[in-house]
Amino acid sequence: MGSYPGIRRLIRHKSKVLLGACFLSIPETIKVSELHKIKVMLTTREYRPFDKVKQIQIGEHAFLRWQERVGPRISIQNLSKLLQELLLLPYHIQRITDDTGIIDDDILFTFIMIDPETIYITTFYGRRSLNPGLFNIKDLRQYNQTQNEYVKLKTDEKTIKKQNLPPVPKQFLHFGGRKTKYTLEIFRDKRHTKEYYFAVLVTYHLDQVDGKVIDLQNKGEHALTKSVLQALYRLGFDDFVFHHLKFHKPEQLEKLQQKEAEWKKVNQPI
Repeated sequence: MGSYPGIRRLIRHKSKVLLGACFLSIPETIKVSELHKIKVMLTTREYRPFDKVKQIQIGEHAFLRWQERVGPRISIQNLSKLLQELLLLPYHIQRITDDTGIIDDDILFTFIMIDPETIYITTFYGRRSLNPGLFNIKDLRQYNQTQNEYVKLKTDEKTIKKQNLPPVPKQFLHFGGRKTKYTLEIFRDKRHTKEYYFAVLVTYHLDQVDGKVIDLQNKGEHALTKSVLQALYRLGFDDFVFHHLKFHKPEQLEKLQQKEAEWKKVNQPI
């Protein structure tokens, strides 16, 4: 950051950073289709967030069910770390009922409350994307409790290996003013010869919620507000911000550059 210090004048805005995080244990690749699913999840917010919960614990039984019903295979330490990171992100882990939760609108689990800040996952039912019967979790649990037979939930080994872990962003920022707030999740894609970055942006304005996926290599794809551009600048995407302004506000940027050139000329050391 800092290659274009003058552009801060064009994106200056009184927005506050409410919450932020940077994650190191992130997947190397991510599909754009997965980002659109995250956008839909964050804008619909079908279930309740785990307010005040700060820690997730996983039982041995739940871990074994993850391995055979959810996938991909992962150590219990890495699974615990992944869920703890997702817990920091609004609406990635949500509460369906008082003892049932869901991860990224797909992975169903049951839990008990250890204390007001800690949940203990007792089992994983599986992925709704693999087992549509999980969309009706209430009837499924009632059937299991009243019948001698249990619904088959185990997933075959070949399918388990094909699954992807829930994606964790490289950076996360929650910011805004009095009326409008934003969440910005930055994802990295290393499938190409160099790193590519994408952002999932969700805007909360009064009772309206809007989301979009931003290709941070395409500077003119979306016209973004000063608050969002300022946040991207803070996160190190000054090159994107500069070319975005060059595309959407060329006259203002040109005037700013002329003023900077004149100032440097007058203040040049003798």
